Amino acid sequence: VGANPCVRPDPGTRSRPIDRPGQTHGSAPTVFLTHPSDSAIATLMKHASTFLYPSWYEGFGIPLHEAARFGTPCISSTASALPETAPAGTIFADPAKPHHWAEGLKMILKSPTQYKTQTPLEDWVQAAAMVKEKMENLEVAQP
Repeated sequence: VGANPCVRPDPGTRSRPIDRPGQTHGSAPTVFLTHPSDSAIATLMKHASTFLYPSWYEGFGIPLHEAARFGTPCISSTASALPETAPAGTIFADPAKPHHWAEGLKMILKSPTQYKTQTPLEDWVQAAAMVKEKMENLEVAQP
């Protein structure tokens, strides 16, 4: 019985990795990806048990919609506009509170079919239209 690997983007120079390549989480190795192809990313999103998006700055969360195209359960940050733009079924967690992320992950892993996400977006044209619509509907505070 094999375990699914913990897949992460290559930490590069932005931050020090918490884990080192080859370190295990239970019986699953950590795998760092340096430059995955679009098809590799799609395969990972399709077969992921959960897509976590702990962004502090992301504006519209297009990667969440990419994962939702496969029905993959998503946990997203409450930062930026993500709560307004994330796909239906997304669970939200404060990016500064790791225990909220752990709790959301436990919920999904316990009942994965209950947390499938859904998106109406089928391609980049629809994604651009969604972003445009959201921006047009923004209420700007007057000075």
